[in-house]
Amino acid sequence: MSLATENANQYLSLLHNFAHEFKESFLISNKNPQSLLNQIMVAGMGGSGISGDYFKSVVEYYTDKIVMVSKDYHPPKFVSKTWSTVVISYSGNTEETINTTKTLLSRGLIPIIITSGGKLKEIATENQLPLFLVPSGLQPRAAFPILFGTLLGLSFNSLNLPINIDLLFKEFKTRNKNLLDTEFVDSLSKLAEKIIDKPTWILSSHHLSSVGYRFKCQLNENAKLHVTNFYSPEFSHNGIVGFDGNLNEKITLLLIESNFDYDRTVEHLQFLSTLHQTEHFQVKSDEYLLELLTLTLYLDYVSVTAAKLQNIDPYAIISINKLKKKLSTLKSK
Repeated sequence: MSLATENANQYLSLLHNFAHEFKESFLISNKNPQSLLNQIMVAGMGGSGISGDYFKSVVEYYTDKIVMVSKDYHPPKFVSKTWSTVVISYSGNTEETINTTKTLLSRGLIPIIITSGGKLKEIATENQLPLFLVPSGLQPRAAFPILFGTLLGLSFNSLNLPINIDLLFKEFKTRNKNLLDTEFVDSLSKLAEKIIDKPTWILSSHHLSSVGYRFKCQLNENAKLHVTNFYSPEFSHNGIVGFDGNLNEKITLLLIESNFDYDRTVEHLQFLSTLHQTEHFQVKSDEYLLELLTLTLYLDYVSVTAAKLQNIDPYAIISINKLKKKLSTLKSK
């Protein structure tokens, strides 16, 4: 067995514990709930930062609080003491996130820290910041259920989310068990085959944009594929015109659909099926957060399967490591 296949199989096995990791991380951080203001900034990069994107989607759907996600070396200048801030770096050594933390401290803010260790843990300890330590030893993208579970757990009480969390845990565990069903897994494998066959365009409604973006990133990192991600109705005002050209037979168009799509947005998405042959992906749910989690779990599985079908190591990040090595030799201006 090749290393690529071995690592792919290991990652696929990790996904069988996705629901459990989310639940346990939520419960642990929920024992130390944090009080959040009406304006919240979450900072993080890559596989760590995606938790902020999901958090933004959930908070915007259920509450009237304002959330922004910062993915840069510096937080926006308008983020001041009227904001609650959360900083996430799984490794604890992400330079953009460390720089953001230092900037927040210089402004007199007290960011909440989520990490497995590294320099970020040191900064949190030195400055007596609220610190949520998570288990180490995973790729940041594979740690998503832990990071997002931790973030949601520490904020759940303050946000006053109208979600029966115990029922959600139970239903998500049941959906996770679908990965033990051969027929269901075969359907995910067939989607992976179509994705590696041609360049893929992912399209969803705006409130599933975090899911679409996560899937794009997973296909980038796990399967080493270039993928584009769009959301509707914005796509209908620009990207849709691309179908008036000659690409129609050269791409796979994947629509990620939701039970919570606005009816007018549904019309936008359905119209695309008249322009190009589409693949559809949807899960049934009466709870928005459950839909987000389930879609993410199943599409993660598709991305790792796409790597396995190509005999590509989902854990390898050659270009990222080369960039980090180069950056380590440069001084900041």
